[in-house]
Amino acid sequence: ELERYRLDMAEARDRMRLATATLALAEKELEITRLRLERGHAIQLELQGKRLAVERSHADRATAESDLALAHARLLRALGSGPSAPAEEEAPPKPPPTEK
Repeated sequence: ELERYRLDMAEARDRMRLATATLALAEKELEITRLRLERGHAIQLELQGKRLAVERSHADRATAESDLALAHARLLRALGSGPSAPAEEEAPPKPPPTEK
């Protein structure tokens, strides 16, 4: 099981690197398209497409960052150094009583 968590961590790191590189590329393509538009060699629709690609890349990077943090927490927990998760059988704490 520990090996699985280590592999998950390595895979999450790879996804994070890929997402970061993809974002950098999307931002560069947006800048190139912006310059092309200024010179009359691109249309507004192309620019919008590149902006959308940047937004998607930001979202993908955020997901990769979250996956990396989760994989890290799982690995730490498996190693016995992270916060322990409550047992699945435990009921969630009851909310405080409300005044009527």
